[in-house]
Amino acid sequence: SSGNGASSCSECPAGYVCTSDGRQEPCSSGKYSSGSSECLDCEEGHRCPGATDKIPCPAATYQESRGQRNCNVCTAGKYQPDEGEASCLECPSGHFCPRASATPMTCGSVALFCPPGSSGVTPVSPGYYTTPASDEKTATRSAQKMCEVGYACVGGNREFCGAEGQYADDTGLSSCKVATAGHKASVDRSGA
Repeated sequence: SSGNGASSCSECPAGYVCTSDGRQEPCSSGKYSSGSSECLDCEEGHRCPGATDKIPCPAATYQESRGQRNCNVCTAGKYQPDEGEASCLECPSGHFCPRASATPMTCGSVALFCPPGSSGVTPVSPGYYTTPASDEKTATRSAQKMCEVGYACVGGNREFCGAEGQYADDTGLSSCKVATAGHKASVDRSGA
């Protein structure tokens, strides 16, 4: 049984704020409520279209500010694999990240390179080779370097001009030169 003087209390329902005169008003966009007496600003890494919704930003998106209705898409050269994040990550060396990337993509071949923060692949220039030049990193090259004297560079590869009579007397060559009749290439292949 209830005692004399008992009063009934009512809480404001989730998604609403109760005003001092007893009215219930829905939380506006950028705010949410889980049933407290006030609407709260949406937190970083989330979007709040209003009412009770506080939704984590999905992968490939972020929200760095409080009180926002929408999430932002990661810009080209950045990615975000997780949900509920306040920023995107820089695309790593040897990879590229188009707009709205959840994961970095490998550059793909020795003829292409991708510096950190790349939004796409860059083809190697004629007379250059891609680096780092190792068998383990053929698909994740991050820079290019001009071909040295004694070498020719084609398709991202650097080859020593070692065949009989071949040489490369300048930097940036894409093919070896051949010594004229009666001349021999030097041992280091820097001239004839």
